[in-house]
Amino acid sequence: PTSWGVTHQQWGLDWLVNALGDASADYYPGNLKLNGHPTIVPFRTAVQALGSAGPQTSPYIQLNAGAGHWYGHLAPRMGPLTPMFTSDEDWIDGCLGDAAADPDGHGGETEGGRVRGKDRRRRLASGPASLGRASKHERPPPARAGVSGGGPQRGLVSEHFLTTHWRMLLVGRKGSGMFNHKDTLQTTSYQLQLQGAKRWHLCSPVHDRVLDALGNAFATDNGGAGRLSLFRPDYGRYPSLRSLDCFVDDVMEGEAVFYPREFWHETDNLYDWTVSLSGSLVGPRNGAHLARQLRASCADAAASEGGRRAAGSQSAPLDFIQPSADLCRHYERCLQWWEDGFGLATHRWVPAAAGSNATAAWLRSPAAADMRAAARREDRGAVSRAVGRPSQDPGRAQGLQGWVASATAMEAAAAARPADRCLLSDHEAMVAVLRDKGRSRSLGDARRS
Repeated sequence: PTSWGVTHQQWGLDWLVNALGDASADYYPGNLKLNGHPTIVPFRTAVQALGSAGPQTSPYIQLNAGAGHWYGHLAPRMGPLTPMFTSDEDWIDGCLGDAAADPDGHGGETEGGRVRGKDRRRRLASGPASLGRASKHERPPPARAGVSGGGPQRGLVSEHFLTTHWRMLLVGRKGSGMFNHKDTLQTTSYQLQLQGAKRWHLCSPVHDRVLDALGNAFATDNGGAGRLSLFRPDYGRYPSLRSLDCFVDDVMEGEAVFYPREFWHETDNLYDWTVSLSGSLVGPRNGAHLARQLRASCADAAASEGGRRAAGSQSAPLDFIQPSADLCRHYERCLQWWEDGFGLATHRWVPAAAGSNATAAWLRSPAAADMRAAARREDRGAVSRAVGRPSQDPGRAQGLQGWVASATAMEAAAAARPADRCLLSDHEAMVAVLRDKGRSRSLGDARRS
């Protein structure tokens, strides 16, 4: 058992098909290894095709959940979640969900008991580790603009979910997964393992120089997987891989994985009928980056309507469905929420390159060497001292709850650090989280074993 009660009965495919069967899904019959372009079919059709596929094909399904799917079916079934995974509820509800009832953006009490806008901003100011203390998942979800329970996919919340892939349900057979890549969306991400198990390979952006140079080996021009997998690295052909210090971990049913912005990741499903749910989060260390992306996408969408493409923007637009003009207008409210709540203006954010340089320098320091040595000895107290946080004892909790305590502590500590160390803090968080599970090892460890 885990703190959020995953069972085969709760998340079986029969229930999923009954709840989400008519939703559109991306079906990859060749698991991205043959072709990165999916077939768009109803979810129930994709599940049927996945079940009847041959053992060597490893098909894969991706369903982008709209607000009706999330609030009407998936979120209520989660039970209470740790605050880390509900920290986007306030701003989504405040700047998108209240759009119809509160056009001036001041918030206000509703029949659903939502908090007034200024109070929600005050809660945002305490950072993502403390948001959502009274999780909306502990009671029936509040009404959203244009969304009624599990009803039609409409309204600004649904459009935001669908255009950014904010919530995704992933289903795959053994051997399916995703090649090594970075997410387009500049958010922190998490993935909850609902059924089966998934192997993860995670690399900090301090290794961008090596991994960027191998991009064509990871993915083909048609969007499929390339010849190189970091689960089976070819050191003879790619000797630069020996310089990596990354993480490999098996995320089991009832567990979750959390990775910060800009982290490279590759996945491999270990069992047939592996089901997981991914989500995105905004926090003090990625809000400005995401704001630039959303503004660039809105500018690109506006330019496309006039028959031309936007040029010269500082941040490339998202490679997703273009947002509507209405959503773009309300995004400006969201961005103001982030700046007010997190207390960080856009101009105060340091470019990723500076953070990467700071992280690379720190990883060469004696403190980093001490941290890695302590981790290999499984000395959690020494790891905690090396990264400058109080010692955690995840052995007192089970499953998800054990490592989330560490992740939450690291997220809170990192938020208080100078902006130019944001990526350094990301790497520290990954070390703490994965080492605290007691089963993880770095790629360097795996190579030597």
